[in-house]
Amino acid sequence: MLSLFASSLTDGASWSVLVLLGLASIFASYIVFSPRQSFSPHSPKLISDQYPIFGALRYFSARWDFYRDAIAQSKTGNFSFYLGKYGVIGFSGRQARKDYFESKILSLHEGTSLSPQVPAPPQTLQGGKQVQETSGFADYFNRRINRMLSRENFGRTVPAMMRDTQTRLEEFGDSGTTNPFDTIHSLVFQLTVRNVGCNDIADDRALLEKTRGIYETMENSYNPSIIVLPWIVKAFTPCFINQAIAGARLYFILKGVVDKRKKTGERQNDTLQYLLDQGDDLGKMIGFIIGALFAGVINSGINSGWLLCYLATNPRWMAEVRKEVENAAAKHTTDNTASLSDQLATLPIEAWESDFPMLDLCLKETIRVQGQGVFQRRNVSGQDITIGGEVVPNGAFALYHVADAHRDESIYTDPETWDPARYLPDRAEGSNKLDYIGWGIGRHPCPGMRFAKLEMNMIVAFFVATYDYTLVDKQGSPIPQPPPLNRNNMAASKPDTPLCLKYERRK
Repeated sequence: MLSLFASSLTDGASWSVLVLLGLASIFASYIVFSPRQSFSPHSPKLISDQYPIFGALRYFSARWDFYRDAIAQSKTGNFSFYLGKYGVIGFSGRQARKDYFESKILSLHEGTSLSPQVPAPPQTLQGGKQVQETSGFADYFNRRINRMLSRENFGRTVPAMMRDTQTRLEEFGDSGTTNPFDTIHSLVFQLTVRNVGCNDIADDRALLEKTRGIYETMENSYNPSIIVLPWIVKAFTPCFINQAIAGARLYFILKGVVDKRKKTGERQNDTLQYLLDQGDDLGKMIGFIIGALFAGVINSGINSGWLLCYLATNPRWMAEVRKEVENAAAKHTTDNTASLSDQLATLPIEAWESDFPMLDLCLKETIRVQGQGVFQRRNVSGQDITIGGEVVPNGAFALYHVADAHRDESIYTDPETWDPARYLPDRAEGSNKLDYIGWGIGRHPCPGMRFAKLEMNMIVAFFVATYDYTLVDKQGSPIPQPPPLNRNNMAASKPDTPLCLKYERRK
């Protein structure tokens, strides 16, 4: 009977049906034999806005609206829901925020597996066992990134970063129009490759842009909703296939660089050389570089563009930043006849980190306004724990939406408005350490914060030193203010309608 059935499948359509039936059978088995996370009676109440089997799909399509509605329906402001078979608890409010970010138990590494940029399943807890956060690749990644950003190593690439930035801006010419979410994003990618990757790619523009294109394929193919599907079904989804192909292409680019260095004995003063000198496994080295690229580019590339757009439409803060740039250059230059850009190129790292307090406020406010998405943690301790007065069962995920703090009108006046003056001493909004979470707080602050601030300050300082500019649309018509944001975006995002900067070299 089986042979007769198989022999009848003579065309592609029949085989497609067979494959679909097979996947449906696997999915059905997944539903039947893979039980859902169970919640404690002392966990927050389950929300009603979810579907059988799949859970709260609105979490993927309208995340902030979903989060706000769930808070409104809860007496405590906290709530439970499902994403596929995974149990999730959402938190809100200052006390829950404190407990959440200061928890020594909630796992950051396992938390991000809920919607990873490169799809991979969360680990399954067998019999309530504990999953060690510091095991395997996570421990390796943390040790290496901390070494790259250590005091003795940080600043190694500052001269090259300044050279890269100057070179890119000189390519703009004396006047023109540019989309900062493309050109500045490309510069951020180059600076990040320079710091956490290798000079071979950072110095080769064609290879750099090829690598960036692969990176953007991986980023844009990302679809977190596949978390509700069993692993073997995910493997047949377009987003997974596209990311797998792009990941393989990126792997072979990096492998080619490694093989060349091993063959020729060539040495470079970069991150890849350090990893090679440590005798690290090739797979781990490439995994580290790919992971660090995603961590370094995904927000900084977007926030740099938005910061330039906000300055273009705020004369007061443009003047403050430009004055700061001129003062820093005058303080450190040895040649007063050099251009402002060339004077900036002599600044030591200490100046980049301490001489731009007004620019720091502008960046801080850009991150607050543009910040989207959720922080993700998971309880893999082997036992139930309490956060914000609510029980988080072993194996459950815990979320905190950044907008719960950054859109809170009791903390920030008119929170949708970009207004760096809110942080000045006479207002001191968000001065409580729990009220600003743009760089993370508690036990897991962003390890790359120092580098991210440095590269974004450097890009903006060189840009305003070199050009006068205004904000325009793609037709060149002036825009008085950047458009309002889509608060349901899952992360800092490019504008829905293209924004451009019309620039002219300063005299």
